[in-house]
Amino acid sequence: MDHEKTKSYDQLILDENDEIFINNRFIRNKQQNRSIKEYLRQEFRFKKYCPFCNSELLVKIYKEEGLPPSHDDFSYDLYSYYESGKLWYCPKCAFWQILMYEYTCGDYDEYQTWSYAISKKKEFDTDFTDDCKSVIAQSIRRDKSLWNSMDPKKLEIFVTDIFASFYNNCEVYHIGKPYDKGIDVLFIDSDKKEWLIQVKRRKKILSSEGISTIRNLLGTLLLENNKYGIVVSTADHFTYEACKNANLSRDRGYEIELIDKHKLDLMLDPLIPKEPWLDYDANSWIKTPIEQWLDDIDDKNQFTLDYFNLK
Repeated sequence: MDHEKTKSYDQLILDENDEIFINNRFIRNKQQNRSIKEYLRQEFRFKKYCPFCNSELLVKIYKEEGLPPSHDDFSYDLYSYYESGKLWYCPKCAFWQILMYEYTCGDYDEYQTWSYAISKKKEFDTDFTDDCKSVIAQSIRRDKSLWNSMDPKKLEIFVTDIFASFYNNCEVYHIGKPYDKGIDVLFIDSDKKEWLIQVKRRKKILSSEGISTIRNLLGTLLLENNKYGIVVSTADHFTYEACKNANLSRDRGYEIELIDKHKLDLMLDPLIPKEPWLDYDANSWIKTPIEQWLDDIDDKNQFTLDYFNLK
């Protein structure tokens, strides 16, 4: 699957006739229609925390000049405060949802339209292709267990991408292959130091990385006549003895850095898109370009077709 071209959000339109369309599909079932509206009024617009990583959501609001005054059938409108756009955004995993309102008044008629969109949690095989690193980074932020289920060789490639994006003025090469002498990734930092990286995929979420891994890396450094090494592991933590030996190695002239999955997670930041909602296209339902108003704005329920059991 080409993950980068997959639509990253679901869209719902609530039109002037109080009818609902999800991804251009009309919702005919009355019970589903009521359920969706209740969700929009009670959960969607009051969401404070990310449904995936539970981080506090940032909220940006746009108020358009000249919005029409309230009238009788306007009481249920989500924009009782004259908002014409609202964005909820998670800075950690890039979850977002957006609500835009359009009011059109002509010579003989007037129209009200609400356009909702919410980002989707994309699915991908753990044996992923090389061109979906941003999708993978977002998915891991939303589901930490993916660190432990990833294909080991693909993890090595992903670690290469992480180091390349996290550090400036560096060179990173994926080395891992048969007879690689225990070297999975070569990292050359801005000071031209060559770091030999070993990547360890551990299947158990709460596993620990032990002293044997440190000793193996020290052996590789000795054989390669190198003083700089890094262990990257999807283990939850390194054992006390592993940390102790890494520190002792410094007394003998070696530098060994230990990166568990928690530190690795922090290094994902450059791969997380900063404004993922910008690919949202409200089409003819919204007349104000989303880029224009974005410049001006100061339980895990997910709004998808599957959520409402639509067939």
